[in-house]
Amino acid sequence: AMVRGMFLSEVNRAVPLMRQRHGRYIPFKNYPMREYLELLIEAAQEKFRRDSPANALLQLGLDVYPLFASSVIGTAIFSVAHYDFQRVAERSPKAYATSLDPGRVDVTHSVPGEVRVKLRDVWPFPEIFHAGIWLGAMRVCKAQGTVQVTRLSLCDVDLIARWTV
Repeated sequence: AMVRGMFLSEVNRAVPLMRQRHGRYIPFKNYPMREYLELLIEAAQEKFRRDSPANALLQLGLDVYPLFASSVIGTAIFSVAHYDFQRVAERSPKAYATSLDPGRVDVTHSVPGEVRVKLRDVWPFPEIFHAGIWLGAMRVCKAQGTVQVTRLSLCDVDLIARWTV
């Protein structure tokens, strides 16, 4: 399993002490998923020492969407969404396809105010960290909402995102 370096680099950058222990990551080079998982746990423990591990991972997830959306590939994928969370959600399968391997996202239902999404073979703590990513996308879109998670396995979850603008 692989993940793009831009995500490892961002986690590494989020915690100043970690830059000293880990090397530089090239944004669109693939790195082992295991390294990313270990880096996420280490960053969560260091950056959010007073939070529970789950909340710390959720907090880390909040900044992932803005990072990806500002990248060249993210701009290409999300430029048509124009801060519309429903459109962002509908474009998410392309974003996941360029970021994770394996990893698949299917939007199974999409109406104003609610989307249902299946994340499959998504290993970076999908029930916590990826819930944070979706909440972070809502925040960027200036939407208020919730993400309900149904965990099916360690790497498979169903999400229901509900929001208002």
